[in-house]
Amino acid sequence: YQQFMIKVILLIDCTSEFDRKLLRGMMKYSKENGPWLFYRTPSDYHFGGSREEWIAQWAKEWKADAIIGRWNESKLNLLSSLDIPVVLQNTRSRSDIYSNLTGDYLRTGQMAAEYFRKKFFTSYAFFGIKDVIWSAEKGRGFREEVMKENALYSQFEEEAGIVHDRNKLTDWLKSLPKGTALFCCDDAHALTITETCMMAGIKVPDEIAVLGVDGDDLICEISDPTISSIQLEVEQGGYETCRLLHQQILNKTRQPFNVFISPSEIKERNSTLTYTVSDPHVKNIMKYIDENYMKEIGMNEIFMTIY
Repeated sequence: YQQFMIKVILLIDCTSEFDRKLLRGMMKYSKENGPWLFYRTPSDYHFGGSREEWIAQWAKEWKADAIIGRWNESKLNLLSSLDIPVVLQNTRSRSDIYSNLTGDYLRTGQMAAEYFRKKFFTSYAFFGIKDVIWSAEKGRGFREEVMKENALYSQFEEEAGIVHDRNKLTDWLKSLPKGTALFCCDDAHALTITETCMMAGIKVPDEIAVLGVDGDDLICEISDPTISSIQLEVEQGGYETCRLLHQQILNKTRQPFNVFISPSEIKERNSTLTYTVSDPHVKNIMKYIDENYMKEIGMNEIFMTIY
């Protein structure tokens, strides 16, 4: 690649582990293919007046080569005069005009359903956010997969940006059959569930098993019980975004691209360490095998769990 300074305005809120992983992937690419200069500002930072107009003015004055971030897509026409690549981190929808930093949300939901099915659940639930693409598609993938078995299904979706209504959430959780597999749109919402269950006297995972998404170790570990979470290839997504962006800058093309961050594996913690089987001895055996499958265990060790 030609060596010249590439300047990128980065409007990403790095308070979440997801965004920090994204940034690490971007920084890895920039160090391998630099020099790059990032101007990092939280995506929700307000400068007075129209935020989009401010971004456009800032990009012109700084002579930015590209913009990566998240903001109100309905006002993106204000950025069209810049003639530089723009990558949107999707919230409400995917853009038809600009490149998208998005995710394989349907597959993430399907992975959650497949994981719970192996644990013999017959009742499923989803907790998410209304009209937000990364939540809606996870819920859809989860629902479509579990309904192949004609299982019981329920969902609870909140309005974006509101404070959790703990009373309504508690009522919904209490309405679920005991032994429900609950998939949450992200780890933060999974933490809300485990906290609410603790306050309501609902046992996790025995009465409700909880699974999150994002692999945010801090959020998952501060919960009691700790939260199982679907891990995502976020750093690779950040790296790939900069790689494709670099090609656009060098070739002076504006053809939009999509980067789909894929789910990779499930990091299992205490919130899902259960099986919906009636025989307590069988349940103990299955739990023991689950916790010790990496060790050399024999029938003697397994039968010891019965006594």
